[in-house]
Amino acid sequence: MDSVFVTRGDLPEGSYRTYRKCFRPKAIRMTGPFQCLTGEGNVVSCADGWLAIDSQGYPYPIGAAEFEATYALNEDDR
Repeated sequence: MDSVFVTRGDLPEGSYRTYRKCFRPKAIRMTGPFQCLTGEGNVVSCADGWLAIDSQGYPYPIGAAEFEATYALNEDDR
């Protein structure tokens, strides 16, 4: 089966539905460049951002600007 390669410029048309995450990811701010081994087995580099833990317990990097636009601190942790 051939895989579909999608870029931002050619997203499939259709009725997109909104979803929320079913778990509360944990993250810590990392200053400066860092790398991590993700659940997909890829070593991913991040110039500056956050190190998050996914639902399976694997680390993944999120750039600082993307993190700030996407995540908010859980009210219970304030």
